[in-house]
Amino acid sequence: LIIDCEGTESTPHRGFYFYHDEDANSILAGLTITNGYTLNSGGAIRCIEASPTITHCDIIGNTTGILVDGGAGINCLFSGSMITNCKFINNVAKGEGVGGGFRGSYASPHATINNCVFIGNSAYRGGAIFNCDGPINNCIISDNVARYGGGLHSCDGPITNCIISGNSGAYTGGLDWCRGP
Repeated sequence: LIIDCEGTESTPHRGFYFYHDEDANSILAGLTITNGYTLNSGGAIRCIEASPTITHCDIIGNTTGILVDGGAGINCLFSGSMITNCKFINNVAKGEGVGGGFRGSYASPHATINNCVFIGNSAYRGGAIFNCDGPINNCIISDNVARYGGGLHSCDGPITNCIISGNSGAYTGGLDWCRGP
């Protein structure tokens, strides 16, 4: 099933918004979410103080505008979301936006990202992923672009068994400001 948000700068739309204590029993599965456009955060999906399960979804060609919050694919703030077996492809956080594919939170809880693919995403910081302090496991993070951290930026959780290759940035390509194991 394809969810075409038909979002533009003049008529912004996102696919899904979790914002009221949804937990892991709220499951978003098996969808392609495309053409989401928001001015600030979560072009395809936004999770604020909610922790849904997002699995087997393709997050393709979503955009956040020029405000810095970002997360053109998924934006998870204060969210312990479980994100598994998803593809993040060609999502763009414009201007000084962060997290072309995914943007997490500085504060607990933190999202977990397992068995996901991030290809061709772009942002000012963290072309693929920005600020994921939860675990990132068994992911492919390739060919993403950012000024700082083409692959990942500010990810302090454990990064395990991932392929991080071909990412580029004006200052750092693979990882930048990632202090976790």
